[in-house]
Amino acid sequence: MQSPWPGGTGAVPVPAAPTIAPGAYPDPWDPGRLRWWDGRAWTAQTSPPAPRTAASRMSVPARVLGPGAVVAFSVTGVASLVLLVASTGLVAFAVATVVAVLPLPLYAWAVLALDRFHPEPRSALIWTFLAGATVVVLWALIANTLVEAVLLGTVGSTASQTLTATVVAPVVEESGKAVVLVLLYRRFRHQISGPLDGIIYAAMVGLGFATVENVLYYGSSVADGSLPLVFVLRGVLSPFAHPVFTAFTGIGLGLLAAGRTRLGVLAPVLGVLGAMLAHGLWNGSTQLGALGVLGVFFGVMVPVFCGLLVLCRKEAGREKRTLREQLRPEVSAGVLSETDVAVLSEVRPRKLLIQAAKALHPQAGAAAQALAADLLELANTRERIAGGAFSPRYGDPQLVVAELEARVARSRWALPPAPAGAPWAGLSGALGLPVPRLPSR
Repeated sequence: MQSPWPGGTGAVPVPAAPTIAPGAYPDPWDPGRLRWWDGRAWTAQTSPPAPRTAASRMSVPARVLGPGAVVAFSVTGVASLVLLVASTGLVAFAVATVVAVLPLPLYAWAVLALDRFHPEPRSALIWTFLAGATVVVLWALIANTLVEAVLLGTVGSTASQTLTATVVAPVVEESGKAVVLVLLYRRFRHQISGPLDGIIYAAMVGLGFATVENVLYYGSSVADGSLPLVFVLRGVLSPFAHPVFTAFTGIGLGLLAAGRTRLGVLAPVLGVLGAMLAHGLWNGSTQLGALGVLGVFFGVMVPVFCGLLVLCRKEAGREKRTLREQLRPEVSAGVLSETDVAVLSEVRPRKLLIQAAKALHPQAGAAAQALAADLLELANTRERIAGGAFSPRYGDPQLVVAELEARVARSRWALPPAPAGAPWAGLSGALGLPVPRLPSR
């Protein structure tokens, strides 16, 4: 049988190969076009780009910053920039920006490391971060300032500052971040498969907001020389305060998206209230002096943070079990072997397999990566349908599953064949690579 992979050898049998009917399918080497499959091999015949299908509507585009988002982020970002410079001064603003941005890659890495099994689309993560750093920041600057001005004229200076910190700011800021997550849920609902995904997106909008907020606090502390202390308090001891607050909202949305709650829309509403409560408690601790801050930090914030880590670990394990359970049809059909599923269910073996494929040939690496992503998407979609959480906006569930199954089969055929007589089948066998060693249990 002819290899469907450029540069592959001909007349090499592919073990446990799925049967694919002749037809025009997305070109494995140029996804924007169609290529004819004659039932045995890819041909040289290509045609115009494939139409947008039900399954493709669930995918997040590589560029989510459309004209509307670009305008919204640009306008609100520039407006926030002007307000921050006016508040801190140009020199202090420049110093504060450097101090706030330098550790950002470390913070982002720590958040994304929680979701290594099924990483979220980079474009959606960037969209969420920018929304928090621009739109939500401007909303908070305006709303907090206006409400504090009203309170100043009614309850006095001290009481207005206390109320703004403990009540107004938590309500304003968490509601703004919640709106971003709701918009994300409506636009990329299929990408939120449970509480873990909700926590990741909540952390990204929180990081975006916290980064710009830190610029304000750092800039204000430059004049009196307290920048090192403020950096330790905000950048070292509590860099994930905003992600932790908003995680409550993310959990609620994740449960709703996955259909794992009987509360319906009440789940994210309760999540927002929890975020406001945690935010208000943390801000209020500053009114109680050093002992109050330490008490809330070690008595509330640290336990909540550790609880979120435990929840993320459990959700990651649940995703692995889902993959194994939902890919049983592929194992029964011979598309994958049990070992292949085991490899795909572990982060490091899967990564090693894709790296080995890339070393073999760039297109082999791309094919292996696409196949792994398609299998994860198929497993998550089947679970959503089984749990009654599949959104009708994506079309007929059976049609979507059929399209994903066909995509898996096409990705499988885009791989180079195994050497003649190879005893293994499926993903690793198709690449002609040794099966990566699985972690001991």
